[in-house]
Amino acid sequence: MDSEYEYLKDLIKRGIEANMPRDASLILLGRIINTLERHEISLGEAYELEDMLDLGSREEYQNILSFATTGMPDLEE
Repeated sequence: MDSEYEYLKDLIKRGIEANMPRDASLILLGRIINTLERHEISLGEAYELEDMLDLGSREEYQNILSFATTGMPDLEE
């Protein structure tokens, strides 16, 4: 069986080819974070997958990311 990293990488590639909407990219980002928390991928792999999603700079979606991971807005804005 392929690794979680390879699975997510393939999923992202197929999504990009199908012009997935931004919301789907953010959901995949959540899956990446969850996989990282389960120690199934490394931090470097997580960053690589995040970059593949082409969400722009993290500053552009930090508030959404904060809500997704903590349920609270980013208080450092």
